[in-house]
Amino acid sequence: MAKGKELTTGGKAAITVGIILLIGGALYLFLRKKPEEEVIKEAFENLLFASGKSKILPSSFPSLDGLAAYLVKAKKPLQIIGHTDSQGSDEYNTKLSQDRANAVKAYLESKGVTSKITAVGKGEGEPIADNATAEGREKNRRVEFKIT
Repeated sequence: MAKGKELTTGGKAAITVGIILLIGGALYLFLRKKPEEEVIKEAFENLLFASGKSKILPSSFPSLDGLAAYLVKAKKPLQIIGHTDSQGSDEYNTKLSQDRANAVKAYLESKGVTSKITAVGKGEGEPIADNATAEGREKNRRVEFKIT
């Protein structure tokens, strides 16, 4: 500050209030809860399985842990719906999709989720993309989550 120009009491108070607001805003952004849709989207986008198996890959655990933490607090029922592409027999795909949905259910329950969880395997019956392309088949191999 220039010589002879000191802050007034009002100026000091304004600076203090500004600093408090900045800290409060930063804490809010850091500590805020993720909305339900964001938690589900993150779990959906990051859920991966070993090829042709129901084993959840470890890279999926952080987002599933986030979903589990949300469900423990919210105590809302969840439906897990497994899907596959059209490669393989209908019977195989239905079993694989059910096994994957069951694997996710077991994982969430192991993390303390006590709300009702249903696991359903739909097989290849509800594609969201064309099974004629590798990209389409990849999109069809999925597990969806619905809070009910």
